[in-house]
Amino acid sequence: MKLKKHIVCIIVLLSISIGVSAQSRPHNMPYYDLKYFHFGYVLGYNYADFAIQPRSDLNNFDSLMRIETSGMSGFDVGIVVNFRLGKYFDFRFIPNISLLDKRVDYQIQYGNI
Repeated sequence: MKLKKHIVCIIVLLSISIGVSAQSRPHNMPYYDLKYFHFGYVLGYNYADFAIQPRSDLNNFDSLMRIETSGMSGFDVGIVVNFRLGKYFDFRFIPNISLLDKRVDYQIQYGNI
């Protein structure tokens, strides 16, 4: 019984896919890939986090009591330049800039306090 259900399901799916592929539609922008240059843009989101490793040999001479870091988010902006060199070979150049911020919180001991 299960085998018959699977065969019927496969036949229905094949008939639907053959009917959909048999439809003739005009292609959208048929010569777009034949151009030598394509331009575009890139927008992105990033998150940067970092850690500070204190040196143990400076603790006796340093007035820094506590230091904490926290990561923050930013964004990327860039441009995409695609140059077609052949039918199956492209050269793509993607310069971009990442804008982000970092935060460091610290506590300093003043004098003998």
